Amino acid sequence: MKSKFTKPAVSFPTFPAIFIWIKSDYNKVETYEQFANFIHECMTRAEVTTNEVKSAAYQRIANALYSSDTNTSYESKQLEILINS
Repeated sequence: MKSKFTKPAVSFPTFPAIFIWIKSDYNKVETYEQFANFIHECMTRAEVTTNEVKSAAYQRIANALYSSDTNTSYESKQLEILINS
C-alpha cells in the first residue's frame, strides 16, 4: 500500500503579495514529487527574477521547505557540494 504524502504546514505571510501566489502554487502540491518540484521551481524563480522582493520570497519558502524535508539548510548543502566537487 502506498503511503500518503503529508506536506509540511507552512504559514505564509500576507505581505509582500507574492506570497499569495506562492501559497496558491503550494496548495496544489499533493505528492512528494510535486513537493520536490515545487522547491526546485521556487529556487529557480529566485535565481532568475530581477525583482529582489520576489527573489527573497521564493528563496525564503524554498529554504524553509528544503530544511524541513532534509534537516539541513540549502546553503550548507550547496557548500557540501562545492567542497566535494
